[in-house]
Amino acid sequence: NAARESNAYEILELIQGVQNSYPNISVVMGGDLNSKANSSPHGILRSDGLKAAWDKAETKNDSSGHHDYATYDRSWGIYTAWKDISTTHTSAIDHVYVSENTSVKSYATLSNLYALWTSDHMPVLLEIDLP
Repeated sequence: NAARESNAYEILELIQGVQNSYPNISVVMGGDLNSKANSSPHGILRSDGLKAAWDKAETKNDSSGHHDYATYDRSWGIYTAWKDISTTHTSAIDHVYVSENTSVKSYATLSNLYALWTSDHMPVLLEIDLP
């Protein structure tokens, strides 16, 4: 957790550097943060103006994309067997954050098994309006 907190501060420092040069720029930052939204690294990200895109979304699905590791078939080069993928957003470890001036119309975790053929994560799709 200490490493994740340190990474959160590093992310904020990078974002602040860009915003110093471009004060009105919109920020969209996301990825596999390997932690849930109620954890301390997320508190750090939210403490300096970033907002969870899921919280800001006008419409959203309640899927996390978080799941136990799939079985990887080396002969095919794909994941072939998935465990439970029906968890809610509270279990998500993949997150997207946006700046206050970014409007989030929709947020969806695409929970189609086809997407998992190449990854152990599910894609997150956002529809946003930039100022």
